[in-house]
Amino acid sequence: MRFLEQTSLLFANRLAAAGLAIVIGALSARILTPAELGAMVAVVASVALLMRMASLGLGQSAQYFGARERSDETSFGNSLLVCALPLAIVPAVVLTLAERFAGSWVVGADSNARVIFAILMYGIPLSMIHFIASLYSLGRREMRDYMLLSLLPMFASVFVLGYAKLMNLGLQAVIWAWMTQYVVSFAIGLMVLSKKGVHTPVRPLAAAKRLYGYGGRSYLVALAAFAATRLGLVIGVWYTSDAEMGYFAVSRNFADVLLLLYGAVGPLVFSYVSGMTTPDEYHPFIGRVCRVSILAFSGIALLIGCAAPLGVPFVFGADYAGQHVIVWLLLPGLVVSAIQRSLENYLYGRNKQSWLAYSHALSIVLLCAFVALLAPRWGARGLALSTTLSCLGSFAFTAIVAFVTDGLNPVSLVWPRMSDFRLVSHRIQCLGTRVYGRQTD
Repeated sequence: MRFLEQTSLLFANRLAAAGLAIVIGALSARILTPAELGAMVAVVASVALLMRMASLGLGQSAQYFGARERSDETSFGNSLLVCALPLAIVPAVVLTLAERFAGSWVVGADSNARVIFAILMYGIPLSMIHFIASLYSLGRREMRDYMLLSLLPMFASVFVLGYAKLMNLGLQAVIWAWMTQYVVSFAIGLMVLSKKGVHTPVRPLAAAKRLYGYGGRSYLVALAAFAATRLGLVIGVWYTSDAEMGYFAVSRNFADVLLLLYGAVGPLVFSYVSGMTTPDEYHPFIGRVCRVSILAFSGIALLIGCAAPLGVPFVFGADYAGQHVIVWLLLPGLVVSAIQRSLENYLYGRNKQSWLAYSHALSIVLLCAFVALLAPRWGARGLALSTTLSCLGSFAFTAIVAFVTDGLNPVSLVWPRMSDFRLVSHRIQCLGTRVYGRQTD
């Protein structure tokens, strides 16, 4: 399939996933108090961050070598599973042995957060297998497996949360809804990695050196990139109240609809650039992707901002009325972040990701500094503003890295051309024609 066709399919998957995420967030917000929701979000973000720390870059290896399976005529699925299982087991054992200290170290002294973490920490090994299997499917461009991995665990969580809402259950039900999602995601990931490939399988011992080697080079970069997107949710609970964390989480959930388009474009950039060999191929490709993405993201951000004053309380409940200002503060940062992440995927595909660690380190330093300065004074709004400011600084540095390491002109990434406007207009017209045609049929 061509890039735009696969992008459309991935966009449909992201649209469904975003819809389910909104449903999960809305049900959780209506079952829990803002303080309980804030504690829950902080723990879920901590679990995801700890999982990425324990994965040692195997997710990036899975996508990179999955993308090369067709050209190399090799299969890495079983080897990935063998390499991933020890990494998944170790954190579960360590956290079980050190449970008394782990909770306070990760989420502080908050009682709700510590109770939640004591259960959800077992989602770390389960979600790791799911994470690696998802990126492996994406690298191989097996969209059916990727959509199954993306959507089915979320459906399971929605089912449990819907039951909890009908039965007027509380915090414990929401905790088990998340554990259900982790278990289902693990089961599907195990099935995907265990499948027999059509190409010659690489022996685990021979594959381990290649998988851990590429993963090691990508580890700090990938971890720092993920930490930059989640750290605000993790450390926010240290500087502000659980209720403010709940307001921030709901607003972030609403604003994250913007990242739908990134989810349809950015990950595929990695897969496609990995297969390109000359600057005449990959420089124009990433330039157009970034410029068109800026136009699309800005338009979607405008729509989200207009909908926020009524949309946030309508979706999440009256407790969150008036929190649309947090959405407005987040949107510029999310636009910049989406473009940056596409550029990062380009550098991953070019195997020039090492310098990205400095970009994300800068983002983390800026985020921590701004959160410590602004969150105690302005709560959720301070967290949102901190997120946007750190994203701006990180994008500027990433563009410089792409110029220094790969000769990519930063202007070609951000200055739209008339052909870009025509492309966006054409895609909108095609989408409208399809929708109108189906309605008339």
